[in-house]
Amino acid sequence: DFRAGWFWRRRMKLVIVPYILWSAVYWVVIGMWSYGRLGDVPTSLDEFWNQLKWGTAGFHLYFLLVMLQVYLLFPAIRWLVQKTRGHHGALLAVSFALQIAAFAIISHWTPPESWASWWWHHYVTFVPYQFFIIAGAVAAAHREQVDRWITGRGGWLAAGLVGTGAF
Repeated sequence: DFRAGWFWRRRMKLVIVPYILWSAVYWVVIGMWSYGRLGDVPTSLDEFWNQLKWGTAGFHLYFLLVMLQVYLLFPAIRWLVQKTRGHHGALLAVSFALQIAAFAIISHWTPPESWASWWWHHYVTFVPYQFFIIAGAVAAAHREQVDRWITGRGGWLAAGLVGTGAF
């Protein structure tokens, strides 16, 4: 009985309100007060808008914009995972190939100058994270199997975590 409108109303406000409030706090405290520009706040709203638009008021706030996109796309992701039931390996393979292509394009392609101001903010889109989003959705669809697989493998999982951390 999933309803997208209900989901969006419930989830979006849990992200949008804190995102705007924390962006304002970071903008005022870090961007204005710490540089002695507190008096510039009323006349620098365009600066705040740019930080809000790109998630740059705090170095980590961009990810809330990505989460908003995931929430917006969630009904489509849910539909995709349901429609590809029985073919989730193929779905993950296609998503992984798209992930590699996206990384290659982001890393090696220089866009035309007219796109540059938008292009260099690709980190604020779901595109660089789409594989992880799809993999999470597929894992959620198979949560019982994932739980069975994880059970009893705590040592291996800990070793994998330490190993990747060391790497």
